[in-house]
Amino acid sequence: MKTYRVLVGMLLVATLILSACAQPTPAPAPKAPAAPAAPAATAAPAATTAPAAPKPAEPKMGGNLTIAIAGLTTLDVKSVNQGLVNAVIQSVYETLTDRGPDGKIIDTLIKERQISADGLVHTWKLREGVKFHDGADFNAAAVKWNLDQKYTDKYYSSVTNQIPLDKTEVVDPMTVKVTLKGPCPQLYSVLAVKSFAMYSPAFFEKVGKDAMKTQASGTGPFMVESYTPNESLKLKKNPNYWQKGKPYVDTLTYKIVPDPNARATMLEAGEVDIADGLSFQDAERLKSNANVQVITQPQSRQYYVSLTVTHPPLDNVNVRKAINLAVDREAIVKNIFRGYARVAQTFLANDAVEPVVNTGPYPYNPAQAKELLDKEGWKPGSDGIRVKDGKRLVLQLRTTKTDADRWAITELVQGSLKEIGIEVNVNVDDNAVFLAQVNKPIAEAPPYDMLVLTWGTFTGDAAYPIGSGYSCKAFPPVAYNYSHLCDKDLEKLIDDAALAPTMEKRNEIYTQVMKKMFDLYPVLNLVNSTGVSVSRKYVRGIYIDPGLGQWPAKWVWLDK
Repeated sequence: MKTYRVLVGMLLVATLILSACAQPTPAPAPKAPAAPAAPAATAAPAATTAPAAPKPAEPKMGGNLTIAIAGLTTLDVKSVNQGLVNAVIQSVYETLTDRGPDGKIIDTLIKERQISADGLVHTWKLREGVKFHDGADFNAAAVKWNLDQKYTDKYYSSVTNQIPLDKTEVVDPMTVKVTLKGPCPQLYSVLAVKSFAMYSPAFFEKVGKDAMKTQASGTGPFMVESYTPNESLKLKKNPNYWQKGKPYVDTLTYKIVPDPNARATMLEAGEVDIADGLSFQDAERLKSNANVQVITQPQSRQYYVSLTVTHPPLDNVNVRKAINLAVDREAIVKNIFRGYARVAQTFLANDAVEPVVNTGPYPYNPAQAKELLDKEGWKPGSDGIRVKDGKRLVLQLRTTKTDADRWAITELVQGSLKEIGIEVNVNVDDNAVFLAQVNKPIAEAPPYDMLVLTWGTFTGDAAYPIGSGYSCKAFPPVAYNYSHLCDKDLEKLIDDAALAPTMEKRNEIYTQVMKKMFDLYPVLNLVNSTGVSVSRKYVRGIYIDPGLGQWPAKWVWLDK
């Protein structure tokens, strides 16, 4: 996760047998539907026939792909943020499972799975003929080394805690047996997170831990040719890649360009083929350029505002409900995100996270919001700000300007709440200070009623946000329940989900969890953002993983 979406320990839940094994394939050009036959002629002497639909273009081999990205300071997946791992390093390293163009989990380095009846023992037959870039064999010993190394490195706790691993055993050179301490339906989704990238153990031992920041040896389609931190990364095609015929391009160059406006300009000028991380405003503007294409995909990132329920006035559910009714989410989608977002239907990015549950959205109804505040005794004062028992209705909101969209949301929320008689004092910090302050026990943190935040889940699964965001066990600094909500009925449901014997049963319980949260109003959930990739039109094969993974280059080919 990112800065304010830091990953944490997860729920332990029952096993899941996911989709059948398949090798990842590039996203093909859209397939034209077959043209319907023309209706039989009544007056003409013979019926006419519609022309056959054109065949999809076949991938072309060769060429050099150049991508402008915001930054890259290390090649070690333990140190780089997950967004860059997915956007860049996934071309060098691979995981045991992955996500295909449709977002579904597929097996990559695992060939076959066998799962015990109780879901605790997983036996994997590994894909044969796979080699690391240094020439070492990918095998069971390498998988055990990688899993053991990740579980002994404290950095990985935020990801590895999602899997209750007991032990990993080598059955034979190409077979691994993994035993869990408890059920884990999200196992194969978590294994697709790039923190579980498979390193070459021999290479790691040869060059040392620190050297992994500038060197790499994975099993991916590209190999590191040269790397200059904060300047460029050049990759070359892996000639021994196990998926025959891939990758399509010969070289892949990442240019480090911190300024998003400069990245957009370089794309327009044809200096780069893809520009990563452009603003929604630039993406919308570039749609009118005949040489540029904009590809979008719903993703699991949600923008929201936590409402601290431990003290007045937000300990009152009707005050929290009034706040939710006072904000026009459609206006946020239109004016801040330029349409590159969706109104949040629930406390998850519901169209990109398992399970899919729609409990909302909360309607925009400032008149009802005012009625609720009146009912709770908060009456408008002479200046329009509500007063109760001689105390003005003033809330302390903390935020950061690191994310321009988050700052725009802050201003909109402040103005919306003033319209219903709530004054919001905004405290702005840089991101490092903001995180240091709010990730403390609430008694030690600066006073706050509201925090403007975002979260997402690389696993595409609800266990992370529910377990880390709404459990009684997840108050800072342990995790990220900034609302400090602790509802006994909700907690029982979360605990029951951790013991559910199947994914289906777990998801039934999670549906109840989300419905319960909808009625408690612990946050002002706003919008779910959309993943955007902007490139020259001849770039084909781009797809975007809904679990926050950008895939701009792995299976790209150049149609020119």
